[in-house]
Amino acid sequence: MITSSMCLTPILAFSLAAGPGRPNGRRCWKRSPLPRPAAPCCFRRAGHAFTRPSDLRDVILLHQDDGAEWRRWLAAEGDHAFEAYRRHLYCSDLSIAIDLAAEGAGVVLVSDTLSASLVADGLLLRPFAGTILATGGWYVLCDDYKLERSNTRLFLHWLLARFGKALTLPSAGEADGDGQA
Repeated sequence: MITSSMCLTPILAFSLAAGPGRPNGRRCWKRSPLPRPAAPCCFRRAGHAFTRPSDLRDVILLHQDDGAEWRRWLAAEGDHAFEAYRRHLYCSDLSIAIDLAAEGAGVVLVSDTLSASLVADGLLLRPFAGTILATGGWYVLCDDYKLERSNTRLFLHWLLARFGKALTLPSAGEADGDGQA
């Protein structure tokens, strides 16, 4: 469940939130969830030549959950022996896990959205092509009355287009829209 404490800094009268579940609480327009394909990322100069998922068995797997995302990714890659992956480090914040991976401490399962700049700068590399859609997702939350502002609508159109989504606003009679048509 997404709570108001998970919301990031308000931008143009709305907030971005990430987390498992669905946002709830105050009455607002929600656009759910923006897709987050995730794949392993590791330190570029780690000295490891990862060619198959089983190469990660002796590497620290960095994650923000209980390891479920790693289990899903490994299963998608055809490796169901998750108990063989003995080294895990839980991070309370995914940005900490990404930083640790960039420093060579392990491998993180992360979206392109969060890792693209580090990959482009050569600090992280993606040793495998396989991705999974991460559970939870990014939500855009906006108080209904703030949707009347043109700058809010313009930014929402721009942001959602980056994820291949269209902005669908609630009709006048809807008190709590979910951004879906």
